[in-house]
Amino acid sequence: MAAISTVQEELLFNRKFGEEGTNTGPAPKSNLANTINLPDGHSMVAPDTMYRINELMPRRREPSFPGLHNLHESVIARTLSPPGIPVGIAISKIKEVDRRAKLWEIAAEATRQALDNIPPGSHVVVCANSGPYNAKLEKLPPWTTVAGAVTGILMVAEFRDELTEDVHPSWCQVATPIWSHEGRLLAGIRLLPAVLGRHDLTFTITNLTNPTVAIEHMNIVRDEPLLQYGAVANSWKPTNLGCWYHPGGIFEKEYEVFKASFAWDGDLYGWDEAMIYSRKPIAIITDSKPNRRFCYWQPETVLENVTWYQIVDGKLHGGLKEKTTRADVIEWDEYGIPGGILGEDAGP
Repeated sequence: MAAISTVQEELLFNRKFGEEGTNTGPAPKSNLANTINLPDGHSMVAPDTMYRINELMPRRREPSFPGLHNLHESVIARTLSPPGIPVGIAISKIKEVDRRAKLWEIAAEATRQALDNIPPGSHVVVCANSGPYNAKLEKLPPWTTVAGAVTGILMVAEFRDELTEDVHPSWCQVATPIWSHEGRLLAGIRLLPAVLGRHDLTFTITNLTNPTVAIEHMNIVRDEPLLQYGAVANSWKPTNLGCWYHPGGIFEKEYEVFKASFAWDGDLYGWDEAMIYSRKPIAIITDSKPNRRFCYWQPETVLENVTWYQIVDGKLHGGLKEKTTRADVIEWDEYGIPGGILGEDAGP
């Protein structure tokens, strides 16, 4: 294990923040959805299924919806302009909305406390694990996955037992009192550093249990001075919270919007990435995943206002595309993204 630096030593005092809930069960293996072959020569997820079909939500997330993560267009609209949070209405669905708003506030206060302990200039990894202690991953330091990180924030339901569960001391545990069926909420809570203060910190959101980006690609955005934020993805996705870099408080002025949108839709798979997608996403597409690069694009899928880049001869090629279709990404994957070189022709 690498030696702990002076900065990291300052972080080893209080490592637990928030209020405990109940762990979910061990995370199930993510089974790939069945695919079919289209006339363009590439696969697509079969029309009657979708990724994480077990998280189908009628009228909000269904296989027939061609948008990001099969989310209904009304969900995407609520990422920018959510209704207010209803209070005191004794309808089960409305009570869930109110509950999620309260959970957001609890998690926000705990995250603020955790961030207060981190020295200026630090780079921080943000992950979530709603299930039980994962010895294989939680005993490793955050910089195992993201080089240059000095600490990490691990969103959990239950604090780990200090006597029996070996969590690396550079992880801050931030607990939220979710119920055992609400694990999906912790994925969205990873966005909190983007709407809180601490503009003097930088963050990379990653997946703790299912890494989707090669370690050597994790810092591509961070190392590019012309990019303020952005994601790295190994297939054609407009954002990827398996590797999304951002400065602290990048969306601080939208705190209440994020809170309200989380209250309405934070239980949905893909809500977290939808929040980033609707805010001028920047995506760097690598070639490390040769198969299934377009399988989540339906013929009817149209994504808007995405800045796409690929690395060609060590430089980022591409630019902002007002509309992107399945045919576009298939063509670009073979022939390159139309546009200039970042910093030489046009900015992001």
